[in-house]
Amino acid sequence: MTGDSTTPTWGRTYWGGAMFCLLADVRDPQQSHQRFGIQDALRAVGAPPAALAADWPIERVTHTGDGAVGTTTLRDCMRR
Repeated sequence: MTGDSTTPTWGRTYWGGAMFCLLADVRDPQQSHQRFGIQDALRAVGAPPAALAADWPIERVTHTGDGAVGTTTLRDCMRR
């Protein structure tokens, strides 16, 4: 492998996002005692009044999603 490992590419962005979602999808049910999954957190982020019309900082996205399901999964995954 050549080049800087921090160079942004479509592959790093795609697979990084996929890994984030996989980890969150495994951890949300664990933290919520099988009551919620990542789809519930993301549904809250896209619900009105937000409706994906605004450009939110990632902190607001993770706080909103985690608040909807009562976990800290998204924030924990972002820290990792």
